[in-house]
Amino acid sequence: MNHIVFLTLSLTKGGAERVISNMCNDYFAGRSRVTVISLMKAEPEYTLHPDVRLITVDENERDYLAAMPVRFARRRKKLKRLLCRLQKDGAQVVISFLPEPNMLACSLKRAVRMPVVISVRNAPAVEYGTRLRYLLMRLLYPKADAYVFQTKEAKAYFSFSAHITARGVVIPNPLSAEFIADVHMRSDKTAGQREGFRVLAVGRLEAQKNYGRLLAVFEAFHKKYRESSLMICGEGSERAEIERFVSEHGLSGCVSLPGNVDDIAAQYEAADVYLMTSDYEGMPNALIEAMACGLPVVVTDCPCGAPAELVRNEENGILVPMGNEERTREELLAGLERLYTEPDFAGRLARSAQNVRETLAPNRIYAQWDRLIGRVIGGKE
Repeated sequence: MNHIVFLTLSLTKGGAERVISNMCNDYFAGRSRVTVISLMKAEPEYTLHPDVRLITVDENERDYLAAMPVRFARRRKKLKRLLCRLQKDGAQVVISFLPEPNMLACSLKRAVRMPVVISVRNAPAVEYGTRLRYLLMRLLYPKADAYVFQTKEAKAYFSFSAHITARGVVIPNPLSAEFIADVHMRSDKTAGQREGFRVLAVGRLEAQKNYGRLLAVFEAFHKKYRESSLMICGEGSERAEIERFVSEHGLSGCVSLPGNVDDIAAQYEAADVYLMTSDYEGMPNALIEAMACGLPVVVTDCPCGAPAELVRNEENGILVPMGNEERTREELLAGLERLYTEPDFAGRLARSAQNVRETLAPNRIYAQWDRLIGRVIGGKE
C-alpha cells in the first residue's frame, strides 16, 4: 500500500484545502496510507477520514505571523525532521499545494530524498507577484519531480522551464461527490413560476473576488428589477467593506451575507443565477458546483483561464471579457438581464452546464492523480 503525504498551508476554508480533503476522504483513504501536513496551527474546517493522519508544523500563531524569511526558515527546519521520520515510516511521495508549501517541499528535495509533486492552485502571475516569491519560485520549483496545474494557461506561465513543461500535467478540480446525486439538480423555472429573482455568489470575501464590481452590477440590475435579491455566501476580510456598500446604497433589504453556509447545495437549488466577478481564479469550485446543480452562470473571463475552460459563452453560461472595467460591468449586467427576460435561454444554458457532472466527475479526476502518483513513485517521471 502506497504512503502519500499531502502538504498544505491549512485545512481552513479554501479551494485547495477542499480538494485535498475530498481526495483523501473519497478516494485515497482505504487505497493508500495518507498523511496530511498542515503548516499553520489552525482548527480544521474540513473533516478528514479517520484513517487519514493530520500533523501540524507551527506550534503557535507567532510562527505564522513572523516575516516570511523567518517563518520559512522555522518551518523548513521542522518540516525536514518530520518528513525524514515519515520517510522512515514508509512515506513515498510528497504532494504539496500552494506557494509556500511548494517552495518548502522543493527546498527539502535533496535532504529528504523523496519524490515531490507540486500543485499550482491560483493565477501564477498573482501568486508569484512579489520579487521574493518570484525568485524563490524560479530557484526552487525546477527541483520537483512533477507538476499539476488546473488550467492550460497556468501551465503556460512556466514555459521558461523545459523541465517543468515536460513534467507538468493539467488536472482540473473534481466536482465534489455530494453534488453528483440527482437531488441537487434544479428544475427549469419559467417566468410564470418565478417568485423573485435570486442572484447567488459564493466565495471568500477577499479582494480577488472583486465584490465591488459584483455589487455595482447587482445594484444596477435591482433598480430595473425590484423583485431581485442577492446572496453572497462566504467569509473574509472584505466583509465590513461589503456591508458598508450595502448600507450606504440602500440595499439592506435585498442583499444578504449569511457567511459560510453548511448546506450550500440548497442555495444553488434556490437561486436563479450564479454571478462571479473575480479578477483572477484558479479553478473555482463554487462555479463548478453551480453548473452541476443546473444554475445558469454569468462569470468574468479572468486569469488564469478556468472560466474560459469551463464556460462556453451562450452555450453553457455567459462568459464576459475583461480589460475595460466599464464594458465588463455593462456586459455582466446585460447577461443578468438576458437570463431574467429569456427563461428558455436560461434553461438551455443550465441544462448544458450540467455536463460538468461527467467531465469533472470525482473518480475521473482522482484517477488522473492516482496515475500521476504511480508514475512518480515508480520513477517514471
